[in-house]
Amino acid sequence: MKFDFYFADQEIGSIYVIKKVSPYAALSKNLFPILIGVLIILLIVTNGILNYLVTRSIVKP
Repeated sequence: MKFDFYFADQEIGSIYVIKKVSPYAALSKNLFPILIGVLIILLIVTNGILNYLVTRSIVKP
């Protein structure tokens, strides 16, 4: 990133800030929506299986 500023004598100056980005941060940023989608699907499937088992145990006897 580049930041422009003025010195006391009104000369223009610039500062460059370099930051090393972790490859894990970029990977997790890309995979986060997929992870949330998988967790929602897993929750729906688990809810369906438990609902089926509980309903079957109530209706069968």
